[in-house]
Amino acid sequence: MVSAVFAKKSIWNKITLFCGLFLIGFTLYIAHQDPQAELFDTLLLIGAGVLIAVGSGIFLMLNHNAFLTFADGTVKGRYHWFGKIDCYISDVEFVQAQINTLVIRMKDGTVHKIMGVLNPWDFVCAMEPRLDFQARESAEELMLQLSDIKHARKREIVFTVCLWVLMMLSIFVTVFLTDGKELSGFVRRDWIIFWIMCAVGVSALVAMFCFAQKAGKKLFLIEALAYRLRRTVIETTPLLPGNAVKVFANRGFYARVTVFGYPNDDGAYYSGEELHRDKYLVDVYRSEVYEKMEWLMDELDEIDGLIDITDKFIETKTAQ
Repeated sequence: MVSAVFAKKSIWNKITLFCGLFLIGFTLYIAHQDPQAELFDTLLLIGAGVLIAVGSGIFLMLNHNAFLTFADGTVKGRYHWFGKIDCYISDVEFVQAQINTLVIRMKDGTVHKIMGVLNPWDFVCAMEPRLDFQARESAEELMLQLSDIKHARKREIVFTVCLWVLMMLSIFVTVFLTDGKELSGFVRRDWIIFWIMCAVGVSALVAMFCFAQKAGKKLFLIEALAYRLRRTVIETTPLLPGNAVKVFANRGFYARVTVFGYPNDDGAYYSGEELHRDKYLVDVYRSEVYEKMEWLMDELDEIDGLIDITDKFIETKTAQ
């Protein structure tokens, strides 16, 4: 069983929470002692204290009573504030480790991005070899899909930047057209310009967040498609000539190791192939001949993260 180790709460969150509560209490005390205090200033300080305290409280509750386990082919957990996962490994399409973050993408498109996990690689090592993967599309089809999604994401990023520029321009245009007046000095024409530019700025802000969110979601899809493409190439490219007896892929499916034997001899050797950026395998290494197969396998056992995919090629040979 693999269990997640979640990061402990930072002392700074507790200090910030105390500061927010102190600001609220101190402001109320001053307002009580000085009835002549400006109401606007009092409300402003109380609002700032509430925002600081609430924000700190939200972060303190992040991953409160959280847990995440992988055992007997089942992933179960509760994370963040309301996040929950309970599924079989057969429902998982893709798993990825980031800095203190574990990303699990389901076959139905649901993405669980679990932050605060200090040992995400433990889950990747345990789950990736057991992922139920079948190459249903050719590498060429996957490359075309990947290219289309990347271009779509680039367009959304461009739209996001343009909308940010538009939002900034609305502020400068407002200042220019109103001659930099204070709100108290606005006349009817200035107010009309102000509200029009506010509408433009708010609309640009909302649209900017929408495009940014769409671009962020496509990033997970790109990573999942890239994984499917790598695994498809690794598992469908014919093996190098020889009497192959074992086939391995490394973690993430970026390379393939094939062990070759001899029909009438105990000797063995292995070859290493790497995935080129154009998504085809390149033969990059061939070992010396080992006198015994066991010696070679003992050396490969020392390599961390190898995944046995021999069955993919045994099935192919049997079918033929």
